[in-house]
Amino acid sequence: MRRNFQQDHLAGFTLIELLITIAVASIIITIAVPGFKAMLRSNLLTTQANDFISAAGLARTEAIRRGSGRVTLCRSANGTSCAASGNWDQGYIVFVDTDGDATVDGGETVLRIWPALKGSSTLIGSGNVVAYISFASDGRSKLTGGSSQSGTVELRKDGTGYDLVLSSVGRIRSTRTP
Repeated sequence: MRRNFQQDHLAGFTLIELLITIAVASIIITIAVPGFKAMLRSNLLTTQANDFISAAGLARTEAIRRGSGRVTLCRSANGTSCAASGNWDQGYIVFVDTDGDATVDGGETVLRIWPALKGSSTLIGSGNVVAYISFASDGRSKLTGGSSQSGTVELRKDGTGYDLVLSSVGRIRSTRTP
């Protein structure tokens, strides 16, 4: 049996070809990974901003639908009561606030629970939205005393994020920050 040298030679890769392929793949991966990380961070922040806007929208819609009383969105670490301190990133709940005091009391129904934010994001309210956002039956955001409520909730991760701005008519708009 004779072996054909030319067929054996064409059957595989040389060590140099393999090393060049690995080097090129390494360069491509090195270039792609930072962009991929930025994309993941951006997607996480967008999802978290949309979740908060959805929570406010649910509270506003439920207040209008029910036609009387208030529906409140408040920060909550345990999912059953409003937190007395901390930020929105610890989690938040939407509940029917029958007595209008922005706290979950006996007999008030929690409509939905959002858990703490993942990925070391921060969600911090300022102005009149530090602890809660409350909607009256006309869809306007109002403080427990009855005056208009407005303010900004800042969502941040690694210096970028969103400003979620609540107007006194009860609408939230988001603005991307660099």
